[in-house]
Amino acid sequence: MQAMILAAGLGTRLRPLTQGYPKALICLAGRPLLQIALDVCIRAGFTEIAVNAHHHADQIAAFLSRWPKPDDVELHLSQEPELLNTGGGIKRMAAAAGYEGPVLVHNVDVVSNIDLNRLAKIHCDSGADVTLATLSCQSERALLFDGRDQLVGYRTRGQRILTASTPQKPVRELEFCGIQVIDPRLFLSRPGAVFSSIDLYLRSAGEGAEVRSCSADGRYWLDLGSPERLRRAEEDIRTGRFKLP
Repeated sequence: MQAMILAAGLGTRLRPLTQGYPKALICLAGRPLLQIALDVCIRAGFTEIAVNAHHHADQIAAFLSRWPKPDDVELHLSQEPELLNTGGGIKRMAAAAGYEGPVLVHNVDVVSNIDLNRLAKIHCDSGADVTLATLSCQSERALLFDGRDQLVGYRTRGQRILTASTPQKPVRELEFCGIQVIDPRLFLSRPGAVFSSIDLYLRSAGEGAEVRSCSADGRYWLDLGSPERLRRAEEDIRTGRFKLP
């Protein structure tokens, strides 16, 4: 049960909160986002967890050194002197930690009650290279999936761009939730150190890799990418709409 938490981002949308702090240590309901993500993974049974860091990486390292982790949990910290983007960060963590089997990857700045065990089981049962938790599209950023739940393209500036030659209809627009299960070999075989995971998925799916969606519709999910969204999450917790682990 291996997991990664992506925590290296600059947190530009959260400024001024991230002026002197990493995004991962911004608090929600009195708890750092990194602690929440760790608790979510551990509650789901993941006992080997890698975390990457770049912006104020020393603060993240200090937090993890003080964090009272359970005895059966093994932590890996991947400090990136250069920001490697999502794909490069995953590749570096997978190589350093020696991950080989399916790995859960969780963005540090999303909160949800998505069933991580269900997502992992669907991934393993399907034999896919990547399984992305998705929602019916609510944003300007959309990925396109066909009738087999296979990634076939993306939407940008209102235009659909297909990267697959023969998608099975219907083609749907879905929003990626920042939670996924991957086969790390897809990343380890990709040349270069700095690249986007989404770019890798689009190219790999066009070459025959299985990049699938798993619906999270009906589940609570929120991207905490701005101070306004942090306040919304605080209100959802206060009113009982969402409960932290």
